Amino acid sequence: TMVKMLTQLEPMIDDTLDDDDESNEDEDDSADDGQDMMGPMGGPLRLDRVFFGETVKEGKPLIVPVPEDPWRLIITQATLGEGGAPPGTRVTLKCGVGEATTVIGHFRGGEVEMIPLCGLTFPCNQDAAFSIAIKGKKSADIEAHIAGYFEGADIGELPDGMGDEDDEDDEDDE
Repeated sequence: TMVKMLTQLEPMIDDTLDDDDESNEDEDDSADDGQDMMGPMGGPLRLDRVFFGETVKEGKPLIVPVPEDPWRLIITQATLGEGGAPPGTRVTLKCGVGEATTVIGHFRGGEVEMIPLCGLTFPCNQDAAFSIAIKGKKSADIEAHIAGYFEGADIGELPDGMGDEDDEDDEDDE
């Protein structure tokens, strides 16, 4: 399902970035999926978000490839699956870039079944990795659901002299 979601995300990224070029000032901005803000260079900054949600099971790490710039993955929460975990069972959630090595929270069956992650961010062109480890009564139904969103920013046109365009000085160097 992850590969399917990412293949669907790629055309959405291209369409989202192209939509700004075709926008009409008379359109109602309230129906817009993104937020318009001022970018660091004074131009428009548009943030677009695409929902992300996946499941992690013990022994099956979740690897999430984060698309190219300007996209990043932001994780907002993790919860135990619908079956939860038996009372007293401790489920450790780890994450990292490339490999899940850092503990970011513990679930305890019957007590703590949701962990707010307050915008845990993974940069573009990296693999976000998640895993769980279970101590106590184990069950094949124990799983963690990771939720958040992919966020992309289109900073619009950069001022003259900025970006990938050739400078007149570059031509003189040849």
